[in-house]
Amino acid sequence: MTSTRRDFLLQTAAGALAATGISTIAEATTNQRTPRVVQTVLGPVDASKLGFTLTHEHVVPGSRKIFSSRESSVADAIDKLKAARDAGINTVVDLTPSEAGRDVRFVEEVSRRSGVQIVVCTGQRLFTPELSERTTEELTEFFTREIEQGIEDTGIKAGVIKAASLSKSVTANEERVLRAAARACKATGVAIETHSNSHLRGGEKQADIFEAEGVSPARVSIGHSDDTDDVDYLIDLAKRGNQTNKSKTGVISSTKRIP
Repeated sequence: MTSTRRDFLLQTAAGALAATGISTIAEATTNQRTPRVVQTVLGPVDASKLGFTLTHEHVVPGSRKIFSSRESSVADAIDKLKAARDAGINTVVDLTPSEAGRDVRFVEEVSRRSGVQIVVCTGQRLFTPELSERTTEELTEFFTREIEQGIEDTGIKAGVIKAASLSKSVTANEERVLRAAARACKATGVAIETHSNSHLRGGEKQADIFEAEGVSPARVSIGHSDDTDDVDYLIDLAKRGNQTNKSKTGVISSTKRIP
């Protein structure tokens, strides 16, 4: 008997993959680093203690846009996170990168006062002039520094890498970020979560780049895959991940995000 809704959803997802002959992420093998400790804004947490996790959220922008003061914005975020905690959510991954309004001190405060563990990201989604001029090597160094040393002067370390492409193709700027994310992932073991346009099968080009960079499928999630009902597209992505046991080249797998 399935004891919880979470167990039911996970078993259903695993069963669907098994029916197609696709390995689950947990079955993927890799020689790349796989940290068993996840960095949250309140410090490191053993991965086994994360609990039920929302993996693609934005803590800061959604609350601050509608409030005139930081105090009221913090209070609103705390209320919403407490409600999520009471509903069984233990951890939230905030995928707001630096150029899109990331505020790790804000997130640190609402995490401490709400009791919800929050992971913040390094990486990039938008392209300000300053960031657009950075090379792949410079971006890799930037992402790795925020993972290993901390964000700005806060000492708070990023626990996930954000990368994005906005259409089916990938621009030169987006490719630099995707490749930098892949290299930072391989150097640190920290996972990648992307923004993709699944309606245009945007995850395919992202997968091409991650495969070329040799990233393990177990370290990547193609974001917004739940925005499409194109099952062939989703299965094709997952099948690419299944090749990891047949090739020395890392490949990527993706499953629809459980809400």
